[in-house]
Amino acid sequence: MAYSRIVVLSAVAATALALHPMMALANPACSDGFDPFVPFLPNVTCRSQAVVSIGFSFNGPQSRNVFWAPGAGRVPRPAVVLFQGTSALGPDVLGLDDSGGVLGPGGTWNHAIDTAGPFGSYFQVKVVQALLDHGFTVIQPAAHYQPAVGYYWDTNVGWSGSQDQQFIPQLIAAIRNGAFGPVDMTHLYATGISSGGYMTSRMANEFSSLPGQFDPARPFRAVAIESASFESCSGALCVIPTPLPASHPPTLFLQGLLDPLVPIATAQAYDLALRAQSIPERFVTDAVASHQWIAAAPGEVLAWFQGH
Repeated sequence: MAYSRIVVLSAVAATALALHPMMALANPACSDGFDPFVPFLPNVTCRSQAVVSIGFSFNGPQSRNVFWAPGAGRVPRPAVVLFQGTSALGPDVLGLDDSGGVLGPGGTWNHAIDTAGPFGSYFQVKVVQALLDHGFTVIQPAAHYQPAVGYYWDTNVGWSGSQDQQFIPQLIAAIRNGAFGPVDMTHLYATGISSGGYMTSRMANEFSSLPGQFDPARPFRAVAIESASFESCSGALCVIPTPLPASHPPTLFLQGLLDPLVPIATAQAYDLALRAQSIPERFVTDAVASHQWIAAAPGEVLAWFQGH
């Protein structure tokens, strides 16, 4: 079945774009290399500034670790909040890691991530690199641990009264108050994959301002959703409420055609709802990708945020 808004990019071509971003400024936060044990396997490392701990209240005092790095160039900087996907991998079965598990910021910053990494994590770090090199500060909070599953966001498992509902306003306040360097709050963006993609949709629906009516408590200007759909959906269980909020910002969708966890039809339905309300959108699919950051993500996410 044809779908008019899908842009299909070959993995080879998209990887070439990811490895050679155009008009980048030098930023020592990230470096490219090769795996020492598997010759010619590319890797990338992005190094964070000192981790920021954001305090908030949920059944008593809580805190959440946030990894970040400032973009190259002018200040105040535009910024992107990156929401991790579910991390159920690794030895931390007791949830003692307070940095989001293997796929959280503690596992993807300050480590060399190669092209064999799970869920396209190499391309996630290339997204970070492209944004930093082009002047965006990147801010990545850790998801919290939830027994039996791992680290993920509350957006589609009971948002009202949840820990994340209390955390996000404090994160926004910390960004506004300079915890991550000088940030231009009128140019704040969000992106994420899987659970983090649904959380990105939450930012679009609840934490974005009406055009021309900027609210510093609802600052997200545009979003990019990888391998996910509307904020309350979960895999194939997905109903898109209409109409969407008039404040919903421009939205980029990135999706693997072969994704077995988030059927592409659920993201397409969300995209169609945006089109029906004339909200800017773009839908990019990788015909050979599964549930992962697609190879086109670094260039597509950068261009989307630069254009909005």
